[in-house]
Amino acid sequence: GGVTPPFAMSDIHAYGASFGCLSRRRFILSLACLILVFCVMQIFRWVMKWHFVWDSLLGLPVPPQHTAGCTGTQCYEVFTCFGMKDTTYHLREPLVSLAGAVFAPVGIIGAMHGYHPHLTTFALFVAASAALHVGVIVADYAYYSTCNAYPGNMLFQTVLTPPIGALVPMSAATVSQLWATP
Repeated sequence: GGVTPPFAMSDIHAYGASFGCLSRRRFILSLACLILVFCVMQIFRWVMKWHFVWDSLLGLPVPPQHTAGCTGTQCYEVFTCFGMKDTTYHLREPLVSLAGAVFAPVGIIGAMHGYHPHLTTFALFVAASAALHVGVIVADYAYYSTCNAYPGNMLFQTVLTPPIGALVPMSAATVSQLWATP
Protein backbone atom coordinates (compact mmCIF):
# COMPACT_ATOMS: atom_id res chain seq x y z
CA GLY A 1 0.00 0.00 0.00
CA GLY A 2 0.45 3.60 0.50
CA VAL A 3 1.90 3.46 4.02
CA THR A 4 5.49 4.69 4.35
CA PRO A 5 7.60 2.58 6.69
CA PRO A 6 8.79 4.55 9.77
CA PHE A 7 12.46 4.10 8.93
CA ALA A 8 11.98 5.83 5.58
CA MET A 9 10.92 9.10 7.23
CA SER A 10 13.66 11.66 7.73
CA ASP A 11 14.27 13.69 10.87
CA ILE A 12 13.21 16.85 9.06
CA HIS A 13 9.90 15.31 8.06
CA ALA A 14 9.25 13.96 11.56
CA TYR A 15 10.47 16.89 13.69
CA GLY A 16 10.78 19.87 11.39
CA ALA A 17 13.85 21.95 10.61
CA SER A 18 15.82 24.67 12.34
CA PHE A 19 17.10 27.49 10.13
CA GLY A 20 15.24 25.85 7.26
CA CYS A 21 17.78 23.11 6.62
CA LEU A 22 19.03 21.44 9.82
CA SER A 23 16.79 18.87 11.46
CA ARG A 24 15.66 19.91 14.92
CA ARG A 25 16.92 16.67 16.41
CA ARG A 26 20.44 17.33 15.08
CA PHE A 27 20.24 20.99 16.10
CA ILE A 28 19.38 20.09 19.71
CA LEU A 29 22.06 17.39 19.70
CA SER A 30 24.67 19.86 18.40
CA LEU A 31 23.62 22.54 20.89
CA ALA A 32 23.75 20.12 23.83
CA CYS A 33 27.17 18.82 22.74
CA LEU A 34 28.51 22.37 22.38
CA ILE A 35 27.20 23.37 25.81
CA LEU A 36 28.70 20.23 27.34
CA VAL A 37 32.12 20.89 25.79
CA PHE A 38 32.20 24.49 27.03
CA CYS A 39 31.04 23.55 30.53
CA VAL A 40 33.53 20.71 30.86
CA MET A 41 36.32 22.99 29.62
CA GLN A 42 35.41 25.59 32.26
CA ILE A 43 35.28 22.99 35.03
CA PHE A 44 38.64 21.62 33.83
CA ARG A 45 40.09 25.16 34.05
CA TRP A 46 38.89 25.42 37.64
CA VAL A 47 40.38 22.05 38.57
CA MET A 48 43.73 22.93 37.02
CA LYS A 49 43.89 26.05 39.22
CA TRP A 50 43.62 23.96 42.41
CA HIS A 51 47.35 23.66 43.07
CA PHE A 52 46.92 22.29 46.59
CA VAL A 53 45.00 19.26 45.24
CA TRP A 54 47.56 18.48 42.55
CA ASP A 55 50.51 18.99 44.89
CA SER A 56 49.04 16.63 47.48
CA LEU A 57 48.19 14.00 44.82
CA LEU A 58 51.74 14.13 43.45
CA GLY A 59 53.23 13.89 46.95
CA LEU A 60 54.75 17.35 46.83
CA PRO A 61 54.92 19.35 50.04
CA VAL A 62 51.91 21.59 50.39
CA PRO A 63 52.92 24.93 51.86
CA PRO A 64 50.49 26.26 54.45
CA GLN A 65 48.40 29.00 52.99
CA HIS A 66 47.79 32.03 55.11
CA THR A 67 44.66 33.83 54.13
CA ALA A 68 45.27 37.49 54.63
CA GLY A 69 42.68 39.06 56.84
CA CYS A 70 40.70 41.96 55.59
CA THR A 71 42.21 45.32 56.44
CA GLY A 72 40.95 48.81 55.92
CA THR A 73 37.56 50.19 55.09
CA GLN A 74 37.06 47.94 52.04
CA CYS A 75 36.14 45.07 54.40
CA TYR A 76 32.79 46.69 55.07
CA GLU A 77 32.03 47.76 51.50
CA VAL A 78 29.68 44.92 50.61
CA PHE A 79 26.81 46.75 48.90
CA THR A 80 28.98 49.39 47.26
CA CYS A 81 30.49 49.66 43.79
CA PHE A 82 33.70 48.02 45.02
CA GLY A 83 31.83 45.19 46.71
CA MET A 84 29.51 44.48 43.78
CA LYS A 85 31.98 44.68 40.87
CA ASP A 86 32.29 40.90 40.39
CA THR A 87 28.84 39.83 41.59
CA THR A 88 27.29 38.93 38.23
CA TYR A 89 30.40 37.00 37.19
CA HIS A 90 30.43 35.00 40.43
CA LEU A 91 26.72 34.22 40.05
CA ARG A 92 26.66 33.38 36.35
CA GLU A 93 29.82 31.37 35.90
CA PRO A 94 29.34 28.55 38.43
CA LEU A 95 25.59 28.32 37.89
CA VAL A 96 25.77 27.98 34.12
CA SER A 97 28.89 25.79 34.05
CA LEU A 98 27.80 23.29 36.70
CA ALA A 99 24.18 23.16 35.57
CA GLY A 100 25.30 22.80 31.95
CA ALA A 101 27.55 19.88 32.85
CA VAL A 102 24.50 18.17 34.38
CA PHE A 103 21.74 19.10 31.92
CA ALA A 104 23.64 18.98 28.60
CA PRO A 105 24.05 15.17 28.78
CA VAL A 106 20.32 14.97 29.50
CA GLY A 107 19.72 16.95 26.30
CA ILE A 108 22.11 14.70 24.37
CA ILE A 109 20.28 11.57 25.52
CA GLY A 110 16.92 13.18 24.79
CA ALA A 111 17.96 14.24 21.29
CA MET A 112 19.52 10.91 20.44
CA HIS A 113 16.56 8.82 21.56
CA GLY A 114 13.69 11.30 21.23
CA TYR A 115 12.78 11.19 24.94
CA HIS A 116 10.32 14.00 25.59
CA PRO A 117 11.00 14.39 29.37
CA HIS A 118 14.73 14.69 28.72
CA LEU A 119 14.20 17.24 25.97
CA THR A 120 11.82 19.22 28.18
CA THR A 121 14.38 19.26 31.00
CA PHE A 122 17.09 20.46 28.62
CA ALA A 123 14.76 23.11 27.18
CA LEU A 124 14.02 24.38 30.69
CA PHE A 125 17.76 24.60 31.39
CA VAL A 126 18.35 26.57 28.18
CA ALA A 127 15.44 28.91 29.00
CA ALA A 128 16.67 29.41 32.59
CA SER A 129 20.19 30.06 31.31
CA ALA A 130 18.87 32.62 28.82
CA ALA A 131 16.83 34.32 31.57
CA LEU A 132 19.90 34.39 33.82
CA HIS A 133 21.98 35.96 31.05
CA VAL A 134 19.32 38.63 30.43
CA GLY A 135 19.30 39.36 34.16
CA VAL A 136 23.10 39.59 34.16
CA ILE A 137 23.02 42.04 31.24
CA VAL A 138 20.49 44.21 33.07
CA ALA A 139 22.50 44.06 36.31
CA ASP A 140 25.76 44.86 34.50
CA TYR A 141 24.12 47.83 32.79
CA ALA A 142 22.77 49.03 36.15
CA TYR A 143 26.26 48.69 37.66
CA TYR A 144 27.83 50.55 34.75
CA SER A 145 25.24 53.34 34.97
CA THR A 146 25.40 53.64 38.74
CA CYS A 147 29.10 53.19 39.44
CA ASN A 148 30.48 54.66 36.22
CA ALA A 149 32.83 51.66 35.91
CA TYR A 150 32.89 48.37 34.02
CA PRO A 151 31.68 45.35 36.00
CA GLY A 152 34.01 42.36 36.33
CA ASN A 153 31.69 40.17 34.27
CA MET A 154 32.02 42.50 31.30
CA LEU A 155 35.81 42.48 31.55
CA PHE A 156 36.05 38.71 32.05
CA GLN A 157 33.84 38.03 29.03
CA THR A 158 35.57 40.45 26.68
CA VAL A 159 39.07 41.57 27.53
CA LEU A 160 40.31 38.67 29.66
CA THR A 161 38.85 35.65 27.84
CA PRO A 162 40.18 34.12 24.61
CA PRO A 163 39.74 34.58 21.70
CA ILE A 164 38.93 38.26 22.24
CA GLY A 165 41.52 38.61 25.00
CA ALA A 166 44.22 37.33 22.65
CA LEU A 167 43.22 39.85 19.97
CA VAL A 168 43.30 42.80 22.38
CA PRO A 169 46.39 42.33 24.58
CA MET A 170 46.23 44.56 27.64
CA SER A 171 48.49 45.04 30.59
CA ALA A 172 47.33 44.33 34.12
CA ALA A 173 47.48 48.06 34.84
CA THR A 174 45.10 48.81 31.98
CA VAL A 175 42.63 46.16 33.14
CA SER A 176 42.71 47.44 36.72
CA GLN A 177 42.09 50.95 35.39
CA LEU A 178 39.05 49.67 33.46
CA TRP A 179 37.64 48.37 36.72
CA ALA A 180 37.80 51.89 38.10
CA THR A 181 36.67 53.99 35.14
CA PRO A 182 34.62 53.37 31.99
